[in-house]
Amino acid sequence: MPKSTVASMGLGLKQHLCDVYQVSQRLFKSLLHSSRRNKRAIKVSLSLTMAVAFTLPPLFANFYGTNPFLLGTVAIYLFPLKTIGGQLASTGVGLLGVMCGLGYANLILFLGRLVQSTNAESIGVGRRALLWSAFVFLAIGCGYVRSKYPRAYLAINFTMVVNMFALIRGINHFDPCFSNFFFVMAFGACASLIVCFIFWPEDHSSMLRDDIITSLREAQNVMQSMQHAMKFSFGQEVDITAFKESHVKVSAALEEANYELSLTRVDSAVFVPLNASIARMLSLSRAFNSAMRRRHRLYTRIHFRLNDLVDKELDISTVTFCDGAESNLTNSERALELAFASVSELFCSMTLRIEELYRGKQVVSTIECEKLASKINDIREKLAAEIELRTISGPYELEAAAFTDQVNAVLLDMLEATKDAAQMINCIEKRRISLVLPRKLYTAEESIEEDDSTRRAVSEGDHGLVLLLESTSALDRFRIHLADRLLAFRSSRHVKYGIKFAVVMGLISLPAYISDWHVWYENLRAQWALISAMVVMETTRGMTIRTAGMKLAGALMGGLAAFLVMHMGQGALYVSIALTSLVGLGVGFLVQHPKFSKAGTVLALAYNIILGVATIFPEHGPISSAVARRILTLPVGVMIATFVHLTLFPFRSRSALAKTLSHSLDWLHHLVFAIEASGEFPMLRERFDDMAKKAQRRINFAKNLLPATRYEVSLAGHWPYERFERILEKVVDTMVLVVGENAAEPAISGVIRGGGKLRLKLLASLCNDLLVISHTLSARLFMPRNESLSTYVLHEYQTHLSAKIANEDPSCPDRRNFADLGRLTDLVYEMNLLREEVDELITETQCPKNGLLPHLSFVIKKSRPSTPVGDEEAVGQRVLR
Repeated sequence: MPKSTVASMGLGLKQHLCDVYQVSQRLFKSLLHSSRRNKRAIKVSLSLTMAVAFTLPPLFANFYGTNPFLLGTVAIYLFPLKTIGGQLASTGVGLLGVMCGLGYANLILFLGRLVQSTNAESIGVGRRALLWSAFVFLAIGCGYVRSKYPRAYLAINFTMVVNMFALIRGINHFDPCFSNFFFVMAFGACASLIVCFIFWPEDHSSMLRDDIITSLREAQNVMQSMQHAMKFSFGQEVDITAFKESHVKVSAALEEANYELSLTRVDSAVFVPLNASIARMLSLSRAFNSAMRRRHRLYTRIHFRLNDLVDKELDISTVTFCDGAESNLTNSERALELAFASVSELFCSMTLRIEELYRGKQVVSTIECEKLASKINDIREKLAAEIELRTISGPYELEAAAFTDQVNAVLLDMLEATKDAAQMINCIEKRRISLVLPRKLYTAEESIEEDDSTRRAVSEGDHGLVLLLESTSALDRFRIHLADRLLAFRSSRHVKYGIKFAVVMGLISLPAYISDWHVWYENLRAQWALISAMVVMETTRGMTIRTAGMKLAGALMGGLAAFLVMHMGQGALYVSIALTSLVGLGVGFLVQHPKFSKAGTVLALAYNIILGVATIFPEHGPISSAVARRILTLPVGVMIATFVHLTLFPFRSRSALAKTLSHSLDWLHHLVFAIEASGEFPMLRERFDDMAKKAQRRINFAKNLLPATRYEVSLAGHWPYERFERILEKVVDTMVLVVGENAAEPAISGVIRGGGKLRLKLLASLCNDLLVISHTLSARLFMPRNESLSTYVLHEYQTHLSAKIANEDPSCPDRRNFADLGRLTDLVYEMNLLREEVDELITETQCPKNGLLPHLSFVIKKSRPSTPVGDEEAVGQRVLR
């Protein structure tokens, strides 16, 4: 061959290698700088590939014994989608479940050997009954724990998986079990853990840092929006959607920090008070929006009645001022503008300080909290001077003054909350990187648990409101307590779920304990029907139907993927392992999707089982036979689980949502009633905190329950999801106005300190409104057609108070802050909006569109507080649609 040809070939090969190197370098850089979603998909692919690679080769399969597929099952349940601390916690919980399952299984097998320990060919009824009863009893406990403690999900699953195989195989095997389960499941957990540690390890501290910084920026945006909204007199609301989402993320990150190890420079515990300040800002933002909504609705009516409402400056006032008020008003506006400018600088300094603390750099940023504190004091002095100079001559001027004072109070509280947050961040000290233990190990923080919506609204602690314990004997009190505990146990949805879970597990496993049926049960690998049913058994009916559909879709896709991989690989072991990485990428993207995560998990489980059976046990038939067995056992478990879940103690998330909202309003009624009666019975003040917390727990449970209502199948037709979403928001706004920032000292509790009878009458009217709305939601009946009295009582109170101010009544000085009156007015208006939403909901669900024949359809007049119906009813008019 000529030298020129060889040289040209060498140059071409060199150029080709350079191109390959550049492409590989670009690919490597793109992987390094890819999004978190892509990185996690690659990690899932690596975990699944590693699990298959350590399962299929005969050397490993023979070592694992009879359960080699459990390695892949555990690795799939522990996909590396968490931080390092979260992965460690999940792995620990899972292995704890394995150990508990092995301990229980060996205990039952030991008791079984006492019944029968020989003659494996002829197993007596006693041993079968003992093993089956023990399995059902375990299912009751596991179902209860799974429903009550969602964080124990992995431990419960692995405990059940171990006993599914151990107690069924233990029918004719008398030896204890350990190595057949522990090592293979521990190796599966280690496979996902190694991938999580080596490839793009994620630390919880960096995620918490990003969430904190995002929340501070959203708080800054809300403050700027408030400043802009105050320049318009018609009432412009502030968009707090992004702020709410950021606060939810921070709360979730801090909750996860309770259970995770973290390697960080900043302990997550220092951000717990900061999160409380952010929650305070969020509640104040809701109060600000409530005032703006009322202002927007009432602006036109007040504008035509007052000539001096054209002022569109920062402080909206419809009152008249004495000489010298104009200069003070201008000074207060300027002071507020300077304070808002200082707040923007303060938020930037807080963000910079957090970044410096996490990066370990020298702290150079300064947080000037004293500067903002002096400006807050300056604003208070100027606003107090305005109050001293104003005069009020009528109810509409009083209403406008109450609005101004309420908004000013909210703005001052927002500035105070910002100052407190800045002081908390300023107190964080720089430190070296250290290992931070889970906070649950050294703190006893109170966590908000989901409340049982099936419990009645009044619990055992409320007997003090209806009877005096001194008038009963100790035996009577014990009987009352015991009856209440038994009623709570009977009504507990956790107990009901445990019974349903045990019925499903018992029905599917029962054939294995009949005569010699366990032989074909093992050959068919019907234990995977138990696993399918266990995955499908969600805590609500709607989520069970959704999960069943996702599981069927995932199993079909997994079987198809295994079939294609086997045919493309032509039985070559390492070709199948290589192609698994491509299947793992698809699984990685699916499991990260909020809607299709269950389908991705089941896809991986089905793929792992079918591919393993066809490769390790070729005597069981070709790949098509393995797919057929899997597709056969899957619907059995899904159908039994779905049927039992829908018929036995069905937990209907839609009705539970309505009851939970109703119970939250009941507890708000108890709180408002206690506030009204606390003037006469001061001992009720001790119960404010407990009532507010119970109402808040039910609201939190309703928030968690609302997404599950989307997937519940019902013959009633359209489900007004958006309507319930708005009702829940109105209930939260009402809760914020009633309780405020301190549950032990509700915001409206100061209303009764003046001792005015009309104020007490207004609180009593609000109690009636809460009861009416609660009963309407719970019973799903039409709202009473009479109008709410709260609006009239409020107007009567405002007229009475303005007359006393105009007459210079000594009991009511004319120079005072009416922020409490503004809060009460906002509360009345929010209650009216809540009443309208519930009224619309009942009309929409009772008389849906096209639900009646045209000649039978009619409209029932709704009870709107703004449209009196008394005159029309007096003349006997019927309003038809």
